[in-house]
Amino acid sequence: MKKLRTLLWAMALCMPLSALAGYAPAKVQAALKTMYPEATDIAWSRENNYYVADFITNGYETDVWLDTNANWIMTLTDLESTDTLSPAVYNAFAMGEYAAGQVEDVTQATFPKRPTVIVIEVGQQNMDIKYQLFYATDGTLIQAVNMGYGDGKLWPDTFNF
Repeated sequence: MKKLRTLLWAMALCMPLSALAGYAPAKVQAALKTMYPEATDIAWSRENNYYVADFITNGYETDVWLDTNANWIMTLTDLESTDTLSPAVYNAFAMGEYAAGQVEDVTQATFPKRPTVIVIEVGQQNMDIKYQLFYATDGTLIQAVNMGYGDGKLWPDTFNF
C-alpha cells in the first residue's frame, strides 16, 4: 500500500522530484553512500530539520533520515506485511487485542543508539479509526497509539517513549 502511494505521488510530481534528486548537501549524500553504497535512484526530501533519502534496497522501500550535520537519525523500512516479521513479533501481534484489525502498514525503524522498533498500523473495517502498534523485537508491545484520523507518518520524535 505504501509503495502504491509513493508511486502515485511520484507520478503526480514527476518534474519536481527530478529537481530534488540532488537536494541534500554533499556531506549528507556522502554519509548515505557510506551507509548504503548499493543505493541508487535516491529521491531526497526535506522534513523539518532532516534530510530523507528514499530508495529501494533488498526489495524494500527504505527511508533514511539524516540531520543537517549528516548524522544518521533513523531508517524506516517498509516490510509490506506481517509475513516478514520475526516469530516473536508476529506471534505477539497475532495473539494480541488488535489482531482482528486490518493491517495497513508494517514498518521497521532502526536507530544508531537504540533498539529496533516494529510498527504495525491496523485499522477497523468501515471505520476511520487506526492504531499504530509499537513492538520491541522480542514481541513486547511498547505502546498502542490511537491515530484517529491521522496520517500515521513516522518521525524521529514519534519514537521518544
